Amino acid sequence: LASGFAPVAAYRSAGIRVGIGTDSAASNNMLDVLSETRTAALIAKALVGDAAAVSAAEALRMATIDAAAALGLAREIGSIETGKWADLACFDLAKPNSQPVYDPLSQLIYATRSNQLSDAWVAGRHQVDGGKLNGIDLDGLLGRSQEWQQRISRETGLT
Repeated sequence: LASGFAPVAAYRSAGIRVGIGTDSAASNNMLDVLSETRTAALIAKALVGDAAAVSAAEALRMATIDAAAALGLAREIGSIETGKWADLACFDLAKPNSQPVYDPLSQLIYATRSNQLSDAWVAGRHQVDGGKLNGIDLDGLLGRSQEWQQRISRETGLT
């Protein structure tokens, strides 16, 4: 939106909780929280000229428990604890872009891409298994997406 950059390091130093998330494909074209986490950490570093401004651990925290707290949902989501929704994601760090692995957390935040997601559980349900979506008709989903793209293009004049 070209509205500037949030001074994340300053916010965190002041004790302000910062959450990372995605808002919608309408304003960013992607819903990739891993990419947004990387971008937030890198911009925070650049804004203050300090490579240690937001660590990989801090970035992960902003994308998990701090984001849940920002939404008022920290009791239900955001961390792996008994009684919380079982949302988990596993990433394959054996890909060339993630090698060599010295610090798995840094590799996750700074080198791993969303297409390295191997498995994911949402509310305890195995939704991605070996990189494949479970219970989702991908061809049907892509077809509906194309239908909406054409409809929106007709109605707005966008191509």
